[in-house]
Amino acid sequence: MLKTGVILENRYRLAGQMTSGGFADIYVACDLRLGNKPVIIKMLRRDFSEDRERIQMFLDEINLTTRHDHENIVRVYDVI
Repeated sequence: MLKTGVILENRYRLAGQMTSGGFADIYVACDLRLGNKPVIIKMLRRDFSEDRERIQMFLDEINLTTRHDHENIVRVYDVI
């Protein structure tokens, strides 16, 4: 788990963790480049960082999400 206040990629300041799911942690953050706009960050859990199958599943989920534009599907703005 990352600590509140950590800045990722000189852009996202973590405000806190929302939840932890099957293979990812979900954080609330502020996008510093967009005037502290609130964003959600989904991050692959560290214990899966060497698991190629989980990494591929995570990337597949991102790719599927970016192909759809619907009010009930979260938009992906950035992948780091």
